Amino acid sequence: MDKQLPKAITLSIALLQGIILWLLYYSFEQQVFPATDPVWFNPLVSISAVIPVLFLVAATPQNWQRLTKFLIGFSAILIMTSAFVGTQQKPIEIIESAGLVFILAITTGIASFKAVMYGQLWSEKSDFSYHKLFDLSWRNFLIGVESALFTGIFYGILGLGAALFHVIGIDVFSELLEKAWFNIPVICMAFGFAIITFRRISKTVDIVANILQTLIKFLLPMLAVVALVFLITLPFTGLEKLWDTGRGSTLLLIMQAVTLFFVNAVYQNRKQHPYPLFWHRFIYISVAVLPIYSMIIAYGLWLRIDQYGWSVGRCWGVVIWALLASFCLGYLQGIVRKKDDWLQSLGWINVRMGIVILFVLLAVNTPILNFQKIAANSQISRISANQSDIENLDTYYFKWNLARPGYLALQEFKSNLDDSQNELVAKINKLYLPKRKEGEQITQEQFVKHLHYWPAKDIFPAALSTSLYKQQTNRWFVLGQQEYYLLAIDLNKDKQKEFLSVKEETEVIEVRIWRKNNENEWISAVVDRIYQSGNSQDKVDIKSIITENNLGVTEPEWQDLMLGNVRMQIPNK
Repeated sequence: MDKQLPKAITLSIALLQGIILWLLYYSFEQQVFPATDPVWFNPLVSISAVIPVLFLVAATPQNWQRLTKFLIGFSAILIMTSAFVGTQQKPIEIIESAGLVFILAITTGIASFKAVMYGQLWSEKSDFSYHKLFDLSWRNFLIGVESALFTGIFYGILGLGAALFHVIGIDVFSELLEKAWFNIPVICMAFGFAIITFRRISKTVDIVANILQTLIKFLLPMLAVVALVFLITLPFTGLEKLWDTGRGSTLLLIMQAVTLFFVNAVYQNRKQHPYPLFWHRFIYISVAVLPIYSMIIAYGLWLRIDQYGWSVGRCWGVVIWALLASFCLGYLQGIVRKKDDWLQSLGWINVRMGIVILFVLLAVNTPILNFQKIAANSQISRISANQSDIENLDTYYFKWNLARPGYLALQEFKSNLDDSQNELVAKINKLYLPKRKEGEQITQEQFVKHLHYWPAKDIFPAALSTSLYKQQTNRWFVLGQQEYYLLAIDLNKDKQKEFLSVKEETEVIEVRIWRKNNENEWISAVVDRIYQSGNSQDKVDIKSIITENNLGVTEPEWQDLMLGNVRMQIPNK
């Protein structure tokens, strides 16, 4: 049984965490400080969500004081990284930063998982042996997963009970579950209670870990066979087929990562081999050839970067490649030096590489590894050096993936354009229009100014534009970021015009057909959506099409098949 702090203290910490998270949620919902300033909001959320959980998972009556010192130091690091990400979200009125926040959440979560293991050993004045770190990693992971599962089931039961009471006319419980001031503290309390429970049966948790490791032990030889056979067949098939998939480097990285994970799960720095000598040697040969995978991946990444420049995804690819290649080379030198006894070097490499991974996960949220800035500078530099056509500039990617660095890069690039590029300037300006303030309404008169009609405005009923206005102006609508075209075309040769709307955004063109329902109201259905990135070869220029009257209808190549009353459309290809 894992020694823990008294239950009352644990639950009090969980309750306090829930209250703080609710206050932060309330500020976000009401759009008041600190939610209006991500430089403050991000660190507060990170500390409130992470530090109490780490303390509850790791604290004991003997180590809680030293553990608290460690977590204070780690909190300072999280505050700096989260605050830096907050600076990359400004000005929040125009910067789209969902991807940035997602990466912050994922990297902070993984970094915290790794940091708490070192914190547990340091607080217990224990040496950083790989075997201890390995056991702690499995135990902490399973306690976290099981606690999250328990919390989800607990909340599901509350929801089920509320639904049952709602059926018989008692709505107090369903209304209570809709209140954030109730939900968030209750969820945190349930999670805290689950941690208490699973830490109390930590030996059982260790048994679950051993079961999983045993399963991996049987899977590792098969994975080793796949890795070796693939490498043997590659010279005969060539690399072209691998690169043609568009995800060849990703597949190889996954192969490397899974192989390394399985090897560590099975061997755990053991002095005795878990396999007969033949399979032991076969597995370490498969590990020894992993650097060849690293060379192939490096070549694939170089091809992509040379052809298209840096992107956030390619930056991540290079970082993950470098980390996995370091593991592989470290294991290779151990195999070369120790042969059958290469496992003696396993723990030494893993402990130090664990610290490197922790540093990298934190550094990606600092100026040290600012992938957004690297990608933005790379794409602009390629255009300036005539390595890429200006027509291929993917402004949408800058907007949705590069946050503040993308915005600044486009603003500087825009200032250097001449009068012949006024259309691109207008496109950039439209892309970064300020978001609508909370409670700010878009009037129909404002919306109608962005409508274009073909062939003439007087053909269209006023009620149609009203319905279009009501449908499109949701809470995320930003006036001026879209253009709307209303088209009147006879699509079925009945001498009557059908009404279509075309919404043109930076990346998507959406076509809808409008009809009246039984209540004589105008409703729409999507006809098609055309997705076109900055690198699309066949772009649809709606404005030019309308101006040149280049619209029409065509007969389908295949007629529909009728099976009784069932109508089936035959695909053209």
